Parts: sequence; C-alpha cells; structure tokens
Amino acid sequence: AQAPSYVPSAGNTNPYSRRHAAQYVPPNAIDRGVAAEGASNPYIQNGLGVQQYGGSPDGSQFPGGTHHVPNGGGSAGAAPNMNPYGAQHAYGGPQPDMYGNFVPGQHHEPIQLELPTSPMFLEARRQPRRVLGSLYMPAQYRNYFQAQVVACHRQLQPDSPLLKYIPKQYNCAYPLDVADIPPDQQPVGLPAPVSISGHSFPYPTKVFKVSNTGDGHVYALRRVDKLRTTSEIVSTAYQKWKKVLHPGIVVLHRIFTQNHATFFVHGYHPGAVSLKQKYIDGSPHPIHEPVVWNIISGVFSAIFFVHRQGLALRCCNASRILVTGDSGRAFIGCVGVMDVLDHENKKSVEVLQREDLLAFGKALLCICSRTAVAASNVVQYLEIIQKHYSADLCGLIMTLVNFNRPQLKMEAVMQMIASRTVAHTSELYSYVDNLEYVLSVL
Repeated sequence: AQAPSYVPSAGNTNPYSRRHAAQYVPPNAIDRGVAAEGASNPYIQNGLGVQQYGGSPDGSQFPGGTHHVPNGGGSAGAAPNMNPYGAQHAYGGPQPDMYGNFVPGQHHEPIQLELPTSPMFLEARRQPRRVLGSLYMPAQYRNYFQAQVVACHRQLQPDSPLLKYIPKQYNCAYPLDVADIPPDQQPVGLPAPVSISGHSFPYPTKVFKVSNTGDGHVYALRRVDKLRTTSEIVSTAYQKWKKVLHPGIVVLHRIFTQNHATFFVHGYHPGAVSLKQKYIDGSPHPIHEPVVWNIISGVFSAIFFVHRQGLALRCCNASRILVTGDSGRAFIGCVGVMDVLDHENKKSVEVLQREDLLAFGKALLCICSRTAVAASNVVQYLEIIQKHYSADLCGLIMTLVNFNRPQLKMEAVMQMIASRTVAHTSELYSYVDNLEYVLSVL
C-alpha cells in the first residue's frame, strides 16, 4: 500500500502554517491533484461540527471514532482555539483541557488581566521598599538593633561648647546626662531636664558617649572635676576592677587624669538609662512585678560575684544601676568611681558589702513606690507596696533594709530568691534560643 502523504494545498506557500502542516491528502487523490479540504483533515473541524481524531476521515483506521464539539458547527477548516493565552481563554468561555478536548459542564474562571484596585492593594503599594536583609528579621528585633546603631552614631554639633570637656583622643561625643542634652534632642517621656550625675557623686561630673580614635570602639566617658587625687590612687582602683568581668557589671576599661580632671572609661550600652530615670522620673505607671524580679536577678547575680571576690561595689543605688528595654535587663554602672572619689574611707569590706545590699533594697523600694523619698521613710512605703506586690517581694525588700541585721550575707539573700532566679534563667534560655533562630535564617 502506498504511504499517505502530506503536501501543501494550492496557494499556501508558508511551510509553517497550520493548513500546510495538517493538510491530509489521500494517496489516490495525489494522482488526480485534488485534495479533500475540511472533511478529509483529521486535525481540523469539519462543517458538521465533528472533530475527527482517527487515522482517516471516517475514523475506521483507529478505534477512536469521532468526537462532537459542544460548540460545533463552525466553518470548514476552523480549528478550536488551543492557545491558553488567547482572547477566548482570557475572558472566559469554554476552555479545552491539556489534550485540546472540551469537557462538558466544566466551568473555568476568567483570567484577571487588570491590576486589582482594592484599598488593601493600594495601601500595600504605598509601603516603603525594604532591603533584602530585612525580609526575614522580625520588626521588634530590627527596630532594636537599628536603635542601637543610631545611639552609637549620635554626636554633638562641631560648634557645641560641650566638646571642650572631651580629651583629644576621643571624638563623636554625645552627652548622656539629661541636663546636657540639647533641647531639640531631649528623650521623649522624661520630665524637665534634671542632671542625673549631679545627684550621684559628691563632685561635679559629666558623662558622654565617645569613640576612641585609636581602636574605633564606643565608650562611656565620665569626667570628674575638682578632684584631688594621685596616680597611685588611680592605678590601685583600676587594678582592682579591670579583671572583674560579669554580664551584670559595666566594664571599667581605663582611668586617667588629664587637664586637672579625672576620667573614667566604661563600656557603653546603647539606650541604657538609670532606674531613677525610667521608673521614678519617667512614666507614672506602676512597674510590673516580673520586671522587678528580672532586675533583682540580674543585680543580685552581679553583687554575689563581686562579693565572692572580696570587693564591694558601692554603687547599688537607683541612680547608678542601668536598665535597657522594658524587660528589666539591668547593669551595675560606675564601678571603681567611688574607690577614687572616696579613697579615704576606712570602713571594712564587710560593712561596705552590707551597704551594697542596703542601697539596693532602698532602690527597689523607690522604684516600686515610684518616688525617691521612699528611701527616707521605709516603714510607711513598705505598707504601701504590700497592697500591690507579692509577699515574697515585700519580704525581700524588708530583709534588705532591715537595720537590725548588720551581718546579712549574700548567701542568705540568694536562698530567698532561688526559685525566682531559676524562672528567670529559663526565660533567658528561651530568649537566646529565639534570637539564635532569628539570626540563623538571615
């Protein structure tokens, strides 16, 4: 038998057209030069609305037979629209399956070619563009780290008169005392400017955030004027505290004298404020008890570490304990300062250690009662805070400020807060795990 041939029809010179590629010519018609258009092509729709997909016009060569098209009846040679991106498919209507067959009763949703104009979509388009590095970090972490970067890069204007207090080896200075901050840069939520350092030490002091020109690191520089001291006193105090490293203590990096002033260089914690600033002079809302226990756990851990070294902090009041954020992350600042300012103090280490506990007990009483005068009227304000806080917290404060227990040791205090410290440690582990997970997906 002679093999069937596919030849172009008369007048069609495009070898890639549909009619050229699909034109079926029977062998006996080649000799006659005649091709049966339409009904003899198994790939196009005939005039009766029947699409033949067999091997011959009558479907006898293959058992497929014929397939009736639902919208049949078109003109001879008119094939269905097989382009899924064509006009018929874009605007609805019958759509074929992957083989080109129409499934009766199947409904297809029209393709939406226009941009949505809903308010939510328009609002999303107004959102600022984000960089790739911010796509996977939660907003609270991103804002926290950005605030730290801003605090580290903040500095005074070049013509500021406060720059005369800064030694030449430091630059990018910015005041950390509220009274020295320019009026247009005052922190929000604090009362009228009141010098923090003026009530902390018996000498006039100023504290700045500075950057060391040698190593480029950021430090907290405290300047003390009108202080008569010697290099031996300064060296003794520095040697005592330079090796005291604890996460709850602000590190002392250097002590030096220059231009008739004494300078203390401590580590800088961006955004840190004193307990007095945040909970006494700041918002009038009462402090939550879990936050108080977080402060207690951090500060007592540092006090216990220092006392085990045979030292006394002498800076455990509300003006010298720093806190960051709203969770109660606390640091003891100004270590080593009183060893230089009050070097003539002849009290024993045991007495100074008991004064550390007494000072911290008064600081807790002040932040719980939200007033600084509570330290001078302990009994009255203890009765007030008992209405708002648990018996454990009130009992701890009462033990710390009890003048009838001069031999109170840190070990006894740690036993009183053991259960709270364990809970605080569990929270810290959860926080660290969450932070590591956030950083690992970046």
